[in-house]
Amino acid sequence: MHQYITLTYKKILKMKNISLFILLMAIMVVAVNSTKAQPLLPNNQYLFNKYAMNTAFAGSGGCFEGYFSSRQNWSGFENAPRTQMLFLDAPLYNKSSLGGYLTNDKYGIFQNTHVMVSYGYYIKIGKLQKLYFGLAGGLLHKNIDYGSVNSNNHNGVMDPMLNNVGSNDTWNFDAAFGIVYQCREIKIGFAAPSIVDMQINNASNCYKFHASNLFTLSRSIQLEPTLVVDMPTKKSVVYCISAVATFKQQVKAGLIYRKNGDMGIMASFIINRFSIGYSYEFGPVGPLGNSGGSHDITIGVIIGKSSKINNNIPFFKPNNPYNQWVN
Repeated sequence: MHQYITLTYKKILKMKNISLFILLMAIMVVAVNSTKAQPLLPNNQYLFNKYAMNTAFAGSGGCFEGYFSSRQNWSGFENAPRTQMLFLDAPLYNKSSLGGYLTNDKYGIFQNTHVMVSYGYYIKIGKLQKLYFGLAGGLLHKNIDYGSVNSNNHNGVMDPMLNNVGSNDTWNFDAAFGIVYQCREIKIGFAAPSIVDMQINNASNCYKFHASNLFTLSRSIQLEPTLVVDMPTKKSVVYCISAVATFKQQVKAGLIYRKNGDMGIMASFIINRFSIGYSYEFGPVGPLGNSGGSHDITIGVIIGKSSKINNNIPFFKPNNPYNQWVN
């Protein structure tokens, strides 16, 4: 009887978590649908590495993690946006963590580079609840290469004024802040990825909100839907909805949908402490709809607690019985 009551109580809690998460996602989607969207360079890195979404996630995996990503937006277009990203994070001691990242965006004559170092800390506010905090500081480099307009002009028409201007280089100190509330497997977060740049230009990823919930469907499969809401300016909002299924903590596959109708797929594998991931996006209209799509390749390394994952997944050792490769 006691066991039956315990199981029933757990089922009720699980249903409450599901209902709360669905309600939260619905509210956020309705809210952002009422606001006009502005262009924003998409980024799927959070599907492979949550630290890329919020500095508060530094070290939350309980081990050292490093990821390098290269993204090509709108393949087939000349001077289409390209992005390279490097993320490193690890737990320290006494509930603290350390991280760092380097991002480089180049589109046409514009290039932005971020070099940041972050510190994280979390506190327990109950048996099943935690608050994660992250603070980052570093440098933001912006370059506008006016001279390349002439060098890339295939019509033969040159503007001597642009040659005289050359390029415009600026360096600024920048800061970022993030907070994440976790209750069981529900995570709700807020981040300001570029505080100083936001004040200077009133743009460029002002705020970010996100919500996710990890559902355990079976002993082998987990499903994590995530809603990410970006505010590229103070008067515009865009969102991305994704759902990622994980098999044996090693193989991931997911779907992506953005407010403007763009869709995508992703997949990743973890083999012997190394991971490799790929995402592809396509759309019905706009630059993405008239291009070969956007491609994102990510490679990573995981060292520590999470690297103890059993690597005998059936794709590589199909003759092993189930009970030898299950976690």
